[in-house]
Amino acid sequence: MEATRKAIRIKRVEKGWSQGDLAQASGVSIGTIGRIERGRPCTSKALDGIAAAFGCSVGELL
Repeated sequence: MEATRKAIRIKRVEKGWSQGDLAQASGVSIGTIGRIERGRPCTSKALDGIAAAFGCSVGELL
């Protein structure tokens, strides 16, 4: 989960997005984005939405 947390945060910052921006683009709640970035587990549906927002595969986030 640590690698996923870091990958999501890095990609978000590279795009210049806030957690709210990522939440809006991915269809995942801002609370879930925050939990993921703190290293909490997430659902595959959340990862699918985040990957789609970044234009990458889920594998790149893992």
